[in-house]
Amino acid sequence: MESLCNLKKHLIISGKVQGVGYRYWLQSLSTKLNVQGWVRNLKTGEVEAVVIGEEKIIQEIINHCKSGPANSLVEKVQISNTNEEHNKNYFEIYPTE
Repeated sequence: MESLCNLKKHLIISGKVQGVGYRYWLQSLSTKLNVQGWVRNLKTGEVEAVVIGEEKIIQEIINHCKSGPANSLVEKVQISNTNEEHNKNYFEIYPTE
């Protein structure tokens, strides 16, 4: 059963975030921090993600997303709440939308 302290955040990351390993970096970080959800590239050149976990950890993930992996150049991270269902207990990479 999902704990009440779990936050669900929808992120749109803009900048040089495709072709730099951003999705794999976020999957690795999320797995290490026990965060669930998903990430995918958008045709607009942005990266979209849903992150689910404890509030403190989600804030940490969002802070990491603002800098991204070594070769990325993040310009903006749009953050909103989401009620999207994600019934898997891991973080996955979705195909490009």
